[in-house]
Amino acid sequence: MVPTTRGRATKLNVAVGGFYKILHANLPPRTPPWLRSVSIAMVSEKSKLKVTISFPSKESIESCLDQERPGSNPKLDMCFIMGLKLAQRVLFREVKIPHFGNLEEVKDFWLVKAPLIPKLELEEVSVKSPCSSSTTTMKFGGGRLEEKVEEVEKQVIKVENVVKAEIVSEEATTEDLHKAKKYKWWSNESFEAGKRVILNILKEKEAVAENPIYRAALRKEAQKEIGNTGLLDHLLKDIPGKIAPDGTSRFQRCYNADGVIMYWLESADLVDVRKKAGVADPFWIPPPGWKQGACSAGCPCAKEVELLREELSKVKRDLEETQKQLNEVCAGDMRR
Repeated sequence: MVPTTRGRATKLNVAVGGFYKILHANLPPRTPPWLRSVSIAMVSEKSKLKVTISFPSKESIESCLDQERPGSNPKLDMCFIMGLKLAQRVLFREVKIPHFGNLEEVKDFWLVKAPLIPKLELEEVSVKSPCSSSTTTMKFGGGRLEEKVEEVEKQVIKVENVVKAEIVSEEATTEDLHKAKKYKWWSNESFEAGKRVILNILKEKEAVAENPIYRAALRKEAQKEIGNTGLLDHLLKDIPGKIAPDGTSRFQRCYNADGVIMYWLESADLVDVRKKAGVADPFWIPPPGWKQGACSAGCPCAKEVELLREELSKVKRDLEETQKQLNEVCAGDMRR
């Protein structure tokens, strides 16, 4: 039976030329289909990062069985390249090629043994149909039929569990790859501690939108407390737009005119304020005296409002001039 749990595999120091048992549950999704049917593989090449294994093809095994020479082995005419860490999980036990006495031993050594479903001894039973006078002959398992059915069902369940375990293992391997590509190299405690360090530095430097701090200066200060530069660089890339550990501030980052990255803190409520004001600029800050409902500087209608104000002022001046002239005309009439 092929092992299906990944945790049972023991990491080996695989060597070139060695033959190893394959743990199929740890094979990645991109594995050639035939490799899942092979039980033994040889390490043909090895480097610091990858391992190449060789194994016989289906044609090679069939050709070996057709030769009717028990002592011969099939040619290792297929190969598969994998990472060193993956190889240590897949190749879990070193084996030695024995001296084969017959062809069945060759087949059992190189190929995976599938669980067999026992054959039932059938016996004929005559059943008389209630609707007619004819008699039908049916075949049932010898002995107790219920026991035979239960035994077959157990074997089928075992086969299904093996297949499901390999599928789950492949999905888990794919998920591990995605997590590794992301950033799951550090604990949540390390992340939170690093955020608090950066928050304290920004508060100490009074870094706000009008007085941001350059990335190089922030990184230099944070490196005094965060020794892991990989974690520090990821934090500087990940925190912009996120709520700070104090719950009232938000990390922000942008490029200045010279292309240099700057960091600062802003109120955590500014995102909602920008949405309610209809401002698309993610760095817009309400001017002093601004109230909800007032037109902001980033609003598309701000220019039109300014033009309307100028026209209204001009109309007022014209009205005042007309009123003045009308008063002069009325005064002249009264004198006459």
